[in-house]
Amino acid sequence: MKPLLALLPCLAVVASLASCAPKPYEKIVKEDSAEALARYLRENPKDPQAPRAKARLAELEFQQARRQNTVLSYKRFMDSFPDSERKKDALVMLEGLRFETAARADTSVAWNEFLRDHPAGVHVAEAKEKLAEADFREAVAEGSAKALEEFVLRHPQSPRRMETDRLVDDRRYAEAKQAGARGLVAYLEKNPAGLHREEARGGLAAREAAARSWLGDYEAARPLAELIPDAAARAKALEEIDAAELDEVTARLDPKALEAFATRRGPGAAAEQARARAKALAKDRAGALKALADRLDPSHFARNAEELVRVLAAQDPRDRWLAAEELGRMGARGAVDALLDAAAASRFHRVRTRAFEALQALFDYVPPETRELDVRRRMESLRKLAQTPELLVKLGMLEEVLGERVAASTDYQKCVSTDPSDLFVLKRLTALRLERKEGFGAAVSARELSTRVQMLVEQRSAEEGLSPLLLSRTLCGARDDARTALATMQNLPPEVARDFPEDLQSFVQRALETERLSSAKLADSELEARAANKAFKGCDDDAGLRDRLAEGETERLKVIAELAARPEEPARHALALTARRDPSPKVREAAQAALDAKKGAAAK
Repeated sequence: MKPLLALLPCLAVVASLASCAPKPYEKIVKEDSAEALARYLRENPKDPQAPRAKARLAELEFQQARRQNTVLSYKRFMDSFPDSERKKDALVMLEGLRFETAARADTSVAWNEFLRDHPAGVHVAEAKEKLAEADFREAVAEGSAKALEEFVLRHPQSPRRMETDRLVDDRRYAEAKQAGARGLVAYLEKNPAGLHREEARGGLAAREAAARSWLGDYEAARPLAELIPDAAARAKALEEIDAAELDEVTARLDPKALEAFATRRGPGAAAEQARARAKALAKDRAGALKALADRLDPSHFARNAEELVRVLAAQDPRDRWLAAEELGRMGARGAVDALLDAAAASRFHRVRTRAFEALQALFDYVPPETRELDVRRRMESLRKLAQTPELLVKLGMLEEVLGERVAASTDYQKCVSTDPSDLFVLKRLTALRLERKEGFGAAVSARELSTRVQMLVEQRSAEEGLSPLLLSRTLCGARDDARTALATMQNLPPEVARDFPEDLQSFVQRALETERLSSAKLADSELEARAANKAFKGCDDDAGLRDRLAEGETERLKVIAELAARPEEPARHALALTARRDPSPKVREAAQAALDAKKGAAAK
């Protein structure tokens, strides 16, 4: 016990000396560096002075971040000291730097990034103004009406609103002119109070006048040209119509026709030119040139177009489908409406098919804009009528002529919904789906077409008292449709065949049986009709139509060769008209080649 008591004074001295030693925080305060404070906090995380040390460390780091004054330094500080009183100061400094960066770039991307990072910062209002200006510049630079419209949607209260609206109208009109007649029509529909409405109307009138002139309808072309508001443009359009009509009259290579044109047109440059051309043709006393022009007429080896239109209502459907085919192959443009009616309303599928094929042939070589205007005009007239299945079929066919396959499919589908047994519409749907590479849809349509053909054949064959002639004409179209369905099914792409929900092979077999059934029933009905009338002509007897028209094509090719060798200037007009309007691609190509050769020779 005594030894312990003896040690007490010594222990008191040691304790006194320990209390006099400097504490860790006091050492760090004296050093006052970020490194020392960070080390202190790592080593003494629970020291009572740790919060003070942390606050001092944050202050020192903030001062360091300010000296560096970079986005990275401020972000690093805020990440390291999220609870520091200096965080708000750092955020202000960071926002300022980012604002300066966005201002230097001054693009939509830069300002959007700034607003995304600082949605409630002190610079928000100014940044939004800058963003609107950048968006406006970029929309103007992009140059499309769509870009400017999107700017208005994003900044409806922009001071640039009125200026943008004007620019949108300018761009819409510029794009409409670039798109041609369709674009001008769309501009007038969407912008009835547009700044360029009068220009658009004038441009559309000029294009419509040119289209009617190309089609040879000069009486309709002139009133359209008169609607052009600009006097100079109006005068030019009327001049061009006169010139086009004069060229067409010259193409007849008949001086009397030119004299009649001159008298009809009255005083003016066109009349004077017509008389000069008539004088040049008058030297051809034997009329050899006029004889060549007569032989160059596609109707020279065809029946009269007006007669053929009347035949479209003949009692025998075979006469109707042959008339429709002939009208298409001779280029009888005046028969468009009659063919449209036949294709939409006939009870005989082959009449409808041939009439539609003739329509396609008549529009095939027409310039795109002329076709667009002519077909749109007919469609607008049709849409004013009641929405009947017949009307929908007409619209679908015209949409096909324009190449609008989606719209045509939609209208045809409406018809199928009303009458699933319409074989013509089913056939058109099948063809359209193949063209659009919708193999599965084409397969479904072909399956339905084949099924409906079988039902029709069985139904008509079972009817009593039906004329063998009319039965054969019905079965003729049914056989054609059965063959179409079978060919579609047999030529499906492999991937479609794999995905078909039924056994494809079994269905192809059924389609083949339908084709055989329709062919057999057709043969039986034709045999019966021939027994009743020895003058009866069968389904595949074209009465020499194709041979006759092929002979006419050969003859026109010969005439082109003869005209190419003639030195007279009017011969060029006959070749030019043929190169534009002949229904035969082969004849058009030959006429154009002859024209090019003449131009080449003249240039030498």
